[in-house]
Amino acid sequence: SLAHASAFLLPSVGASAAGLKQTFTPSTAASPASAATCITMSSPPTLWDMPVSNNGARCRLIIYKKGLSTTDDVQIKSPADIGGLKSPQYLAMNPQGLMPCLVTEQGAIPESDTIARYLLDRFEAKAPSFKPSTLSARTKSEIITRLHDTYIAGNQQCLYKLVPPFGKF
Repeated sequence: SLAHASAFLLPSVGASAAGLKQTFTPSTAASPASAATCITMSSPPTLWDMPVSNNGARCRLIIYKKGLSTTDDVQIKSPADIGGLKSPQYLAMNPQGLMPCLVTEQGAIPESDTIARYLLDRFEAKAPSFKPSTLSARTKSEIITRLHDTYIAGNQQCLYKLVPPFGKF
């Protein structure tokens, strides 16, 4: 719904960037009232994801193949660290309760394709580019991505049983 989509447009109109620059720590996750703290940003961005996520793999592939530091450029954390995908803390970042979710200085970004495009733009100075050089090649790449996301990814989810050590879902 439009209401859910607008929840991702963080920070909200009128919010000051300084007011949103708080860091989430497990101690702030103790109560539902502190769930909004998860939405606040720190530098570097944090990718909330796990190894079993095919959609997250798209983002991790970019991070690893570009040689980005997982401490200085993009941190990768498991939703299990804050209680899982359905915890109040995670839902404050991504109301859909899905992964991956990238939390940046500008706000929370859900959806792997959007996260991948963000990473490619933010770190475009680091090779490889991953962006096809011609309009025809870019169009083909976008069609393949869209077909995967629409028709394949949803069916893949039934192949995986969500079990520890990856946390409670």
